[in-house]
Amino acid sequence: MFHRTLRLSALMPAILSISLFAAPAQTAPAQTAPAPFERFTYAGKWAEKIMVKPGEYRNPILTGYYPDPSVTRAGDDYYLVNSSFAHYPGLPIFRSRDLVNWTQIANAIDRPEQLDFKGRRISQAVFAPDIGYHDGLFYIVNTCVDCKGNFGITAKDPAGPWSDPIWLPFEGIDPSSPNPLYPAAATSPMSRNLTALSCRWNGSASVRRKSPSIISRAARWRWTAARALAI
Repeated sequence: MFHRTLRLSALMPAILSISLFAAPAQTAPAQTAPAPFERFTYAGKWAEKIMVKPGEYRNPILTGYYPDPSVTRAGDDYYLVNSSFAHYPGLPIFRSRDLVNWTQIANAIDRPEQLDFKGRRISQAVFAPDIGYHDGLFYIVNTCVDCKGNFGITAKDPAGPWSDPIWLPFEGIDPSSPNPLYPAAATSPMSRNLTALSCRWNGSASVRRKSPSIISRAARWRWTAARALAI
């Protein structure tokens, strides 16, 4: 009797062909009920893949979660701070020379002794900060309504360290009140009324039937037929 040993890899094509012929075709049933949609994830990296040409830049300049930007200038450098709400560390600070390319250098809120965000919802805590520079000192005026109210922090170097909050004796969510400055755009340099306001009525046209008339002239009576009267 003659025996021959074959490798399994050599037998796989034959096994697959037998399986294909032997197994009946399976068709998945049509989906009739609505498919549940439970989760959606977006990485937000599409802007990083866009190649910009010389003289161009990406918009937005900061890719990601950086709302309510406030910018100040000190020397040749620009400094930007954003809202961070209940995220910790908070109030990220960026530096730039051209207002296009930004590098994060610090977080103004970076220790629990400054502010305690325990128990705060994600949309609470610190938002809408304002950064300024004067006489060698950097200032950030901000609000934490659910903490104590409005406060200010200072630093000689925007990279830190930043001081503990100095609580301000007034309420409100806008520290710039009562005389805030809001950026706006005007598309018309002037306006005036060219004509006085009035209400015009052009009337309407209709055709109505008129009754016959009798006209007397020189002791003679004449019957006139009915005519249409245009109004």
